[in-house]
Amino acid sequence: MDFLKFHPRFSGNRDSGANLKKVLALVLAFACAFTMFAGAAFTDQADIKVKSDVVDTLVSLGVIEGFEDGSFQPNGTVTRAQMAKMIYVLRTGNSDASAYNDDKTSFTDIGSHWARGYIKYCQSLGIIAGKSNTKFCPNDKVTAQEAAKMLLVTLGYDATKAGLVGAGWAAKTNALADEAGLLEDVNTSFTAACPRQYAAQLIYNAIDAVTVAWRDDAYTKYNYNGSENKTIGEKYMGLNKTVGILNDVTKDTDKNTYSLNVTINTTESTGKKLDAFTKVTKDYSALKYQKVKVLYKDKDNVFGVYSMTDDNTVVSNVMDNVKLDSNKLKIDGTKYSIASDSTVYVDGDKMYTTDNGNTFTTNSKATGAKDATIAQWVAKNSEGDNIGKASSVQAISNTDSSKINILKVTTYTVKKVTYVGTDYINAGGARKDDDYNYPSDIKKDDYAVISSKGNYADDKGLITKAETVEGKVTGTKGNDQVMIDGKWYTADYKAGTTNVIEDWPSSNATVKLVLVNGFVQFVDTVTAGTADMVMVIETGSSNGLGNSKVADLMFSDGSRKTVELDSDSEYGYNNTPVTFGSPKLATYEVSKGKYTLKKVSGTARNGYDIYATAASQDVDGNIKGNVTLAGQKNDTNSKLFFKSDAVVFVKYKTDDYKVVTGKDVANWSKTTLKSVEALGELTSGNAYAQVAVVTMDTKLPGASNSNYAYALDDPYEQTIDGTKYTFIKAWDGTKEVTFKSEDTNTGITKRTAFEYSNNSDGTVDLTRLDNKTTTGVNGEYYALTKITSYDEGTGAITFDNSSCDLSTKNKIKAGETTILYVNSDDKVGVGSFDIDVAEDVNADGTVENNVIVYSEAGDDYINLIVVDVNNYMHS
Repeated sequence: MDFLKFHPRFSGNRDSGANLKKVLALVLAFACAFTMFAGAAFTDQADIKVKSDVVDTLVSLGVIEGFEDGSFQPNGTVTRAQMAKMIYVLRTGNSDASAYNDDKTSFTDIGSHWARGYIKYCQSLGIIAGKSNTKFCPNDKVTAQEAAKMLLVTLGYDATKAGLVGAGWAAKTNALADEAGLLEDVNTSFTAACPRQYAAQLIYNAIDAVTVAWRDDAYTKYNYNGSENKTIGEKYMGLNKTVGILNDVTKDTDKNTYSLNVTINTTESTGKKLDAFTKVTKDYSALKYQKVKVLYKDKDNVFGVYSMTDDNTVVSNVMDNVKLDSNKLKIDGTKYSIASDSTVYVDGDKMYTTDNGNTFTTNSKATGAKDATIAQWVAKNSEGDNIGKASSVQAISNTDSSKINILKVTTYTVKKVTYVGTDYINAGGARKDDDYNYPSDIKKDDYAVISSKGNYADDKGLITKAETVEGKVTGTKGNDQVMIDGKWYTADYKAGTTNVIEDWPSSNATVKLVLVNGFVQFVDTVTAGTADMVMVIETGSSNGLGNSKVADLMFSDGSRKTVELDSDSEYGYNNTPVTFGSPKLATYEVSKGKYTLKKVSGTARNGYDIYATAASQDVDGNIKGNVTLAGQKNDTNSKLFFKSDAVVFVKYKTDDYKVVTGKDVANWSKTTLKSVEALGELTSGNAYAQVAVVTMDTKLPGASNSNYAYALDDPYEQTIDGTKYTFIKAWDGTKEVTFKSEDTNTGITKRTAFEYSNNSDGTVDLTRLDNKTTTGVNGEYYALTKITSYDEGTGAITFDNSSCDLSTKNKIKAGETTILYVNSDDKVGVGSFDIDVAEDVNADGTVENNVIVYSEAGDDYINLIVVDVNNYMHS
């Protein structure tokens, strides 16, 4: 193993300064031969186990860099050929050894090897030996012990005097390297091939290691006056070291450099012991208030600033995880003692209190102002109260005691980008590039995360693009948590402030959440959900619902159901009642079969932009004015449009209810609405209803109001799981269907028409029609009768009035009249057919009835006509 033999000239004599400087070149060449480490953002960063200071320092000194593919290759190793090159660089200061390529050598295994010139040179001087007289083995690996041995020679040890040759070289190398501090954090086998990252650690340790000299038959690291010798960095690289607290980092005016100020610890500092530095090429604001080490040649020639990680305690987190616990600072479950003398900085400003921690100010000259302590400030802002859960926090101990004495907080605001100019963006106001740094690719409709200038050295605020998560809300907890794609997100509400998220979404809304440090700052509705929206028709009543713990609801699919309410329902259950005739729009959730109804309002918009209300207004395509808006726009005289796919719950006449689309509403002729309650979006300054409850005292215009069917057979009853149901086979105009209803004794018989409405559980409510007959003109009529005239173009129609007076029911109205075609003899439904006048089908002198008609009171048209395709309606 003892193949590294050093030339006698490298004896460690104190007068061989020139040669020892070349020995230092070995340190640099040793790293360079790895073909380049790197300092940051490597593609294989996760594989690097040594501290970042190690790599950063060597990069800043120009010792190492990364591979061209962006990798660090931390677990790559060093070969004997690379070692020969390093020794050549040590001796000559030159990296080209091609002049020695053709020299004679006893080694038979390096004939055309790339390093043959380096190897032949080193062999000729007796610096390095082969594994035998004829074998050099250029591609064999170098161990950590062998690397440490070379660095010991660099420190000043003579290999022979120090016992670094012979049978005991390995043990002696280990002992001296440990004593010199070379092995600190070198967590790898000393006898196996040395990984690149731990070779870097050895070099890093050596730069700050004290050199030795042979005196009085022993090696010593002290000079004649009793002080320590210079380190390798100081002696051969001209480095100085300042240790202290980094108090200030300021960007130099109109330059891309920075000035630093350090409260110096003169005991730990070496060399010039400067405390102020200029022309620093890197922004070290992130280390502000920490104990640092500055490596430099002069005040304007700084190689790097590094956190003294063994002396600092730096805990980074967010305010949501910060609180007090028994006078200790608790961060993410871990308790830290607080120093008796502590300071709080928020957005770069030192905090003061004028009343022992109840209120805080940045004004040091305020009456009674005293330095705010960490305990006082955290007590007031525990878990982000008043300051924001997402605010970043650093708790720092820079006194070697591990007691936290600095709390550094950065707060954030989020604004939507509404304009991007050449030298500014508009995000909650103009943000000029003279005042803010922001990404060049930021664009309109992005969300800007803004932090103030006090946090940064260049005296500019910082704008970054917010993280966003888009998807459907599949779960909610309270009024501040939503689930998207299986993950919960929490709103960043700030207690005691008006900074709350008013348009917090409910289940089924498709939204974009804008996040800072994982907390929701803003909600942008992509598609607001309607599946969790209902019209509350009534809660409790004397109208058959019973006590206040039940509610009559209509759902967005048009179904209707009486439900049991939970105790936290905002409507019903001894809370706000909904009375008959005045329905309300609400959201709902179901837990264990019980419903919780939540009110909607300007501050509870279920993810929509606006909440709109109106009373006694006409709709004619839209509502022209007098609509009150609340939410993202506040107005008392707005128009209201209806999105074509809007869900509109309609209460019409006295006690009729239906779900129509926004397109239906937009097509209504001028119609007076008694009330409007809606949620919707803002588009180009206009308000559009997307879900609404509208009421009117008249008939519903523009569409058939009811669902009608023709009974193909008599109904029958069946009890299922203790509930009696009525089943009836019928024709609904497109298909044959068997309706299931909890209504019993309906009176409906085969070959009659009836009305039905759907319920959410798949059942229907049934209404008999053949008993709907009043007297006089323009009443409510159901009749088995004959068509006496019909004009298909205009829909004008007349009937035989012998059974009832249909003289005013004289038209089939498009969009209002339901037409069913049946073969009443066979009791089957039929697709589209023709409407014709009645005739003597059997040629027996009698004109047969050919239709069933139904018309509501007050209408001048037929609501339902059932046409027999054989022109003979059997009863």
